[in-house]
Amino acid sequence: MNIKQRIKSALRREKVDVIPWCMYDFLLPRGDFEREARNSGLGLCVRRPVSYESMPNVRIEEVNIAGQPLERRYCTPIGTITMKQKYGIGSDWNELRMDWEHGTIPWTIEHLIKNVEDYKVLEYMIKDIVIHPYPKAFLNAEKFVGNDGVVIIRTWKSPFQSLLIEYAGPNRLFIDLYKHPKEVNSVLETLEQKQDELYRIIADSPAEIIMCPDNIDGELTNPRLFEKYCLPFYNKQARLLHSKGKLFGVHMDGRLKNLAHLIAQTEIDFVEAFTPPPMGNLTIEEVKRTWGEKIVTWINFPASVCLFGYEEVKKHGETLLKSLAPGDGFLFGITENIRYEVIRESLKALSELIEKSTYPISI
Repeated sequence: MNIKQRIKSALRREKVDVIPWCMYDFLLPRGDFEREARNSGLGLCVRRPVSYESMPNVRIEEVNIAGQPLERRYCTPIGTITMKQKYGIGSDWNELRMDWEHGTIPWTIEHLIKNVEDYKVLEYMIKDIVIHPYPKAFLNAEKFVGNDGVVIIRTWKSPFQSLLIEYAGPNRLFIDLYKHPKEVNSVLETLEQKQDELYRIIADSPAEIIMCPDNIDGELTNPRLFEKYCLPFYNKQARLLHSKGKLFGVHMDGRLKNLAHLIAQTEIDFVEAFTPPPMGNLTIEEVKRTWGEKIVTWINFPASVCLFGYEEVKKHGETLLKSLAPGDGFLFGITENIRYEVIRESLKALSELIEKSTYPISI
C-alpha cells in the first residue's frame, strides 16, 4: 500500500497496513534529511485551491518597509479599511530574517475592523468577490506529488472564524456581537452566501479531500458560539460535498474539551490537526468515547514535546500510539513549525516509531 492509498484509506476508516503519517510540505526542510524521513514512510500533505478570487471594484495598496509591519489598504467606493501584519516576535530586521528562516507565517497585529462603520466596507468587499474555478493548481500538484502523499483543498475559514481570526479579532468581535449584532450578523450572512458559491465550485471539482482551515479553539469559540455559527455551517457543506463523494474535515488544533460533544454532532469526516496534551486539553481516550467511530482523528504531534529531544519524542509518541490501539480512524501528522534545532531528531524518533506501527497497533 503506497502512502497516498494509506492516507485515503485511513480517512475513510478502511483497513491500512501501517498507521499513516504526513507533514505539510512547506514545513519539511529540503535535502538528505527530507529524503531520510520520506524513505521511512513520511507522506506529504499539500494544500492547493481549485479556484481564485478577484475584486473588480476594490483597489489594494501595500506599504512594505523593511523592518516594519506590512500595511495593506482595501480601497472601495464606500470607504477604506486597513490591516497590518508582521513576521516574528520583534521589530529588529535581523530578528525578522531569522524568523523567516524558521518558517514563521505572518501575524496580524491590526485587523480590518476597528469600528462598527468598517463592517459596511468589509461587506461591500465580500459581495464584490468573484470566484473563478481554476483546478489547474490542484491537478498540477496531484501530478507531482503522485503516490507520495495527498493534495487537499484548503477552503476559506467558516464565516464566524473568518471574522474572529482574520477580519475583526476576538476583542473587537465579541464587543460588536453584544453592541452591534445587526452589523455583525449581516456580514456573517454575506460571508456564508459567498462561501456557498465557493463550496459549489469545490463540489464540482476533481478534488477528493476538502479541509476547512478553522483553527477551532474552545476557549475562543465557546460551545454556544460553536453551536450557533459553526455546527450548522459544517453540516450544510458536508452534505453538499458528500453528495459528490468528497471527504470533508475541519482544522481544529486548539483546546477542544468543552466542544467534544458538539463536534460529535457534526457531519464532517475528520478533525485535522487535533492536538492532544500537553498542548491540547482533550485526550485520545476522551475522543474515542465521545466521537466513537463517527469522526476520523488526524493527530498533530505536539510541537512542544519536540523541544525536549529524541528520547522524549519517542517516549511521548509510544504513549500516543498505544492510546490509539487498534488504530482505526487515526492518522499522525505534523501541522506546526518545529524548531530547526530539534526537527531532525524529532522526525527521526517519529519515523522509527511509525515504521513499527503496523495495523492493528501492538507495541
